[in-house]
Amino acid sequence: MKRLSLCISFFCIALSFHACALFRYDIMTEVMKDQKIMPGKYTLILYGAMHGEDLETIALLDYEGDEITFEPYALQYNYEIKMHLGSDEALAEAGKFIKWYPSYIRSQLSVIRDRDGRVLGYEVRPIYLAVSTYGFSDVLRVHYYLTDKKVKVYISLDPSLERAIQGDGDGVDGEGEIDSESGK
Repeated sequence: MKRLSLCISFFCIALSFHACALFRYDIMTEVMKDQKIMPGKYTLILYGAMHGEDLETIALLDYEGDEITFEPYALQYNYEIKMHLGSDEALAEAGKFIKWYPSYIRSQLSVIRDRDGRVLGYEVRPIYLAVSTYGFSDVLRVHYYLTDKKVKVYISLDPSLERAIQGDGDGVDGEGEIDSESGK
């Protein structure tokens, strides 16, 4: 019995190392101070904005001058793709797309780079009015993983916000403060 247990443990450890090798953190994002992006052609990925309360809204600009492509980890009807847009046109459409939600106050532009510092694209995310709506302004969690010349993009809401929306909230508003309505 101990031998079986040891084999299962070894298998689980080997499997977890293999999974980590598949999804490495080779992609970095950095918030940009200016709104200027690298000139060239872009594939614009418009994710979200599917219904009136869809906070999972973001625009990704995939630079077409490299061999890397972006691929959202989502059903195809959750996003729209527009190819071969100039840098100014892609940035303008991205900004227009994320502004639709009533609590929108501004956009945040970030550059997406590989581990060698090469620009792969950009992310344009909405920043929402924090005080009256969700308790914090940046509600998205976006993770990028480079595998086989594709950047897999995983987009989700902040876990504390997701719990609150689903009704499993613990009374915390996402910043560790007490929720006045629940009294916790």
